[in-house]
Amino acid sequence: MIHPRLSPVITVDAGQGISPLSVSRGWQGLAVTGEIDESSFCFFAEALHVLSAALSVIHIDLAGVQYCDLAGLRLMVRLTGADGLDGAQRGARRVVLHGTAPPLRAVLGILGWDRTPGLALD
Repeated sequence: MIHPRLSPVITVDAGQGISPLSVSRGWQGLAVTGEIDESSFCFFAEALHVLSAALSVIHIDLAGVQYCDLAGLRLMVRLTGADGLDGAQRGARRVVLHGTAPPLRAVLGILGWDRTPGLALD
């Protein structure tokens, strides 16, 4: 389900590759459906890059994500602009993850990324 703040403006699909991924872009972020892994990573990275140039607060609805590898999680965390070594803020971007599945929340917690400045789990 797409979060109300993420009413779709445009939906694009990574294609019929090994891991299907669909991204709906809204006014304040993305709603993602499918799997974020090696075969869909570049597509997902490009979608986030486009948003990062335009928004200081990015909402990402992950309720439709069945699988996300560590590289996909790292990409969303790094979008905040926080330095992974000491937590210093390089940028002023806030990233809000909506509908994050319990296993993804657990991985973020184990790595300590859930405490990244600018990252919020809704």
